[in-house]
Amino acid sequence: FCIAVSAIFVFAFSISAKFNVAFWGDSRGNGDNAFEEICGYLIAEKGKTVDVHWQNGDFTEGDHESNSWDKSWSHNNVKEACVKDYFFMCTSNHDAQNGAAKFTSNVGNILPGNGDNCFYYHKAWKIPGTSRKVHLCAVDLYLGSSNSEQIRYFTSELADITPEDWLCVLAH
Repeated sequence: FCIAVSAIFVFAFSISAKFNVAFWGDSRGNGDNAFEEICGYLIAEKGKTVDVHWQNGDFTEGDHESNSWDKSWSHNNVKEACVKDYFFMCTSNHDAQNGAAKFTSNVGNILPGNGDNCFYYHKAWKIPGTSRKVHLCAVDLYLGSSNSEQIRYFTSELADITPEDWLCVLAH
């Protein structure tokens, strides 16, 4: 199904009958309470119809405001929905406006990370009842990770992927 509210979207799909993902993004601002409503839905459906959710960036307004992350985290349901091992996101133009340190201080303890940063990473989930996996590669297009650095990382990380596996790339 697909829900569209202003610039915010949620797209949920089932990779199998046993693994469900919700995609969403451009939630900054919460102008019509959609950000809060999306997060409320994600809390209610955790472990039922949504196993994980992937946010494709613009979690904040950015605009070089020092409190833009605080504003995003202050909306109802956001802290409860955006937790480790359930919430995954990538870098984006708005989220990067206050720099790498601000991005890391806000989501570094939630995202899987990769060495010294959480700007790009690979996470895999085994699909229950099968030998298949779902792979998520979140790439960094905004906080300065070099293309060659990311290519080396993902080439190594994905060396054992099988044709039966799902590969999803998260970028803004």
